[in-house]
Amino acid sequence: MQGKDHVNLAYKLDYLYLNDIEEKEEIKALFNEQREYILSATNAKIEFEKVMERSNAPGMHLYLTIDDSNIKTHYKMFYKNGIFYSLVVVTEEGNLFNKEFPLFFKSFEILD
Repeated sequence: MQGKDHVNLAYKLDYLYLNDIEEKEEIKALFNEQREYILSATNAKIEFEKVMERSNAPGMHLYLTIDDSNIKTHYKMFYKNGIFYSLVVVTEEGNLFNKEFPLFFKSFEILD
């Protein structure tokens, strides 16, 4: 993904079945554990963090700087009906407001 038409470096979508998590406190703990794992695995610093909801699914949005570099990462995580979803966009500093990463996030929909 190089060239003038690609302002972001990478896009990623993962999901994981976790049927044993049901309580709000368990879901909150899941998001906190994932945040701590991402920070330790990438040596990242949180620039922005927001608790949110989408399609009646609790979620979290993280905006990180990776290892004191100019690489920025947007993580959006959601949990619904036993499935944990993780969406990631990797971009360079200065691209926080580019129009491409919101399109990727908006294209994701949780169906019942």
